[in-house]
Amino acid sequence: MDAELARLQAHVDQTRSVMRGMVQNLPPADLARFIHVAASGQFDALDERERLLIGMLAVTAIFDFVENWPDDPV
Repeated sequence: MDAELARLQAHVDQTRSVMRGMVQNLPPADLARFIHVAASGQFDALDERERLLIGMLAVTAIFDFVENWPDDPV
């Protein structure tokens, strides 16, 4: 892993608990709206905080996906 990727991974790891807390503290109706808007790509319906949260969740998902990618995919 090169230095830049390691630095980015450290940032992702550092923000996981913050993001988890933000998502867990959303009321169920807000969480459902958030997921719907994110999945449909209607980001203009989100405020800046919500757009940043989606961005960090996406980065975390990408790192998790890459980290668990098999060395020799079938």
